[in-house]
Amino acid sequence: MMWDAVKIGAGAQPLKAKYGWLLITHGVDYAHIYRLGIMLLDLANTSVLLYRSPNPVLEPVEECEIGHPDTCWVPNVVFSCGAIPAKDKKVLEDKDEILVYYGAADTSIRVAIATVADLTPKQIRDAVLTD
Repeated sequence: MMWDAVKIGAGAQPLKAKYGWLLITHGVDYAHIYRLGIMLLDLANTSVLLYRSPNPVLEPVEECEIGHPDTCWVPNVVFSCGAIPAKDKKVLEDKDEILVYYGAADTSIRVAIATVADLTPKQIRDAVLTD
Protein backbone atom coordinates (compact mmCIF):
# COMPACT_ATOMS: atom_id res chain seq x y z
CA MET A 1 0.00 0.00 0.00
CA MET A 2 2.44 2.62 -1.20
CA TRP A 3 1.68 6.31 -0.78
CA ASP A 4 1.57 6.57 -4.59
CA ALA A 5 0.05 3.16 -5.41
CA VAL A 6 -2.84 4.43 -7.56
CA LYS A 7 -1.19 7.19 -9.54
CA ILE A 8 2.16 8.89 -9.97
CA GLY A 9 2.28 12.13 -11.88
CA ALA A 10 4.69 14.80 -12.90
CA GLY A 11 4.63 18.01 -10.99
CA ALA A 12 7.03 20.89 -11.29
CA GLN A 13 9.65 21.18 -14.00
CA PRO A 14 12.91 19.30 -13.29
CA LEU A 15 15.58 21.18 -11.34
CA LYS A 16 19.23 20.54 -12.10
CA ALA A 17 21.15 19.50 -8.98
CA LYS A 18 24.72 18.24 -8.90
CA TYR A 19 23.33 14.75 -8.23
CA GLY A 20 20.83 14.67 -11.07
CA TRP A 21 17.55 16.10 -12.27
CA LEU A 22 15.34 16.59 -9.23
CA LEU A 23 11.65 16.01 -9.91
CA ILE A 24 8.85 16.78 -7.51
CA THR A 25 6.04 14.36 -8.24
CA HIS A 26 2.58 13.73 -6.89
CA GLY A 27 1.14 10.40 -5.93
CA VAL A 28 -2.29 9.12 -4.97
CA ASP A 29 -3.09 6.20 -2.69
CA TYR A 30 -6.19 4.00 -2.46
CA ALA A 31 -7.80 6.43 0.03
CA HIS A 32 -7.50 9.15 -2.70
CA ILE A 33 -4.97 11.20 -0.71
CA TYR A 34 -2.58 13.24 -2.84
CA ARG A 35 0.99 13.62 -1.58
CA LEU A 36 4.30 14.88 -2.97
CA GLY A 37 7.41 12.82 -3.52
CA ILE A 38 10.80 13.05 -5.19
CA MET A 39 12.53 11.38 -8.09
CA LEU A 40 16.14 11.91 -9.08
CA LEU A 41 17.14 11.18 -12.67
CA ASP A 42 20.62 10.84 -14.13
CA LEU A 43 21.94 14.11 -15.59
CA ALA A 44 23.28 12.51 -18.77
CA ASN A 45 20.54 9.92 -19.32
CA THR A 46 17.15 10.87 -17.93
CA SER A 47 15.81 7.36 -18.51
CA VAL A 48 17.95 6.26 -15.53
CA LEU A 49 16.12 6.60 -12.23
CA LEU A 50 18.63 7.18 -9.42
CA TYR A 51 16.14 7.57 -6.58
CA ARG A 52 12.42 7.53 -5.89
CA SER A 53 11.22 8.54 -2.44
CA PRO A 54 9.70 5.55 -0.64
CA ASN A 55 7.66 7.95 1.50
CA PRO A 56 6.04 11.28 0.72
CA VAL A 57 7.96 14.47 1.39
CA LEU A 58 4.77 16.50 1.82
CA GLU A 59 1.29 15.31 2.70
CA PRO A 60 -1.96 16.98 3.77
CA VAL A 61 -1.80 17.81 7.47
CA GLU A 62 -2.83 21.47 7.72
CA GLU A 63 -6.52 22.31 7.81
CA CYS A 64 -6.32 24.04 4.43
CA GLU A 65 -4.73 20.88 2.91
CA ILE A 66 -7.12 18.40 4.49
CA GLY A 67 -10.05 20.64 3.67
CA HIS A 68 -13.69 20.05 4.34
CA PRO A 69 -16.13 18.82 1.68
CA ASP A 70 -18.28 21.93 2.18
CA THR A 71 -15.44 24.44 1.84
CA CYS A 72 -12.92 23.00 -0.62
CA TRP A 73 -12.85 21.55 -4.09
CA VAL A 74 -11.13 18.26 -3.23
CA PRO A 75 -10.10 17.30 0.32
CA ASN A 76 -6.80 15.63 1.31
CA VAL A 77 -4.70 17.08 -1.49
CA VAL A 78 -1.27 18.58 -1.84
CA PHE A 79 -0.50 18.84 -5.54
CA SER A 80 2.70 20.34 -6.95
CA CYS A 81 2.23 23.37 -9.18
CA GLY A 82 5.80 24.56 -9.63
CA ALA A 83 9.25 24.75 -8.06
CA ILE A 84 12.07 27.25 -8.29
CA PRO A 85 15.44 27.65 -6.60
CA ALA A 86 15.40 30.34 -3.92
CA LYS A 87 18.52 31.79 -5.62
CA ASP A 88 19.09 31.71 -9.35
CA LYS A 89 21.70 29.01 -9.99
CA LYS A 90 22.37 26.67 -12.88
CA VAL A 91 23.23 23.67 -10.68
CA LEU A 92 21.86 23.27 -7.17
CA GLU A 93 23.99 22.13 -4.22
CA ASP A 94 23.00 20.52 -0.89
CA LYS A 95 22.23 23.73 1.00
CA ASP A 96 20.36 25.43 -1.83
CA GLU A 97 16.71 26.05 -1.03
CA ILE A 98 13.86 25.15 -3.34
CA LEU A 99 10.47 26.84 -3.19
CA VAL A 100 7.75 24.32 -3.97
CA TYR A 101 4.38 25.83 -4.85
CA TYR A 102 1.49 23.47 -4.31
CA GLY A 103 -2.27 23.35 -4.34
CA ALA A 104 -3.93 22.71 -0.97
CA ALA A 105 -7.24 20.82 -1.15
CA ASP A 106 -7.55 22.18 -4.70
CA THR A 107 -8.71 25.44 -3.13
CA SER A 108 -5.61 27.54 -2.39
CA ILE A 109 -1.94 27.77 -3.31
CA ARG A 110 0.82 27.47 -0.71
CA VAL A 111 4.60 27.30 -0.73
CA ALA A 112 6.92 24.87 1.03
CA ILE A 113 10.67 25.37 1.36
CA ALA A 114 13.24 22.59 1.43
CA THR A 115 16.92 22.18 0.59
CA VAL A 116 18.31 19.71 -1.91
CA ALA A 117 19.74 17.78 1.05
CA ASP A 118 16.30 17.71 2.73
CA LEU A 119 14.83 16.04 -0.33
CA THR A 120 17.53 13.50 -1.18
CA PRO A 121 19.04 11.09 1.36
CA LYS A 122 22.77 11.41 2.02
CA GLN A 123 23.48 7.82 0.95
CA ILE A 124 21.92 8.57 -2.46
CA ARG A 125 23.90 11.81 -2.85
CA ASP A 126 27.12 10.01 -1.85
CA ALA A 127 26.43 7.09 -4.19
CA VAL A 128 25.81 9.37 -7.17
CA LEU A 129 29.07 11.24 -6.59
CA THR A 130 31.15 8.05 -6.34
CA ASP A 131 29.73 6.41 -9.48
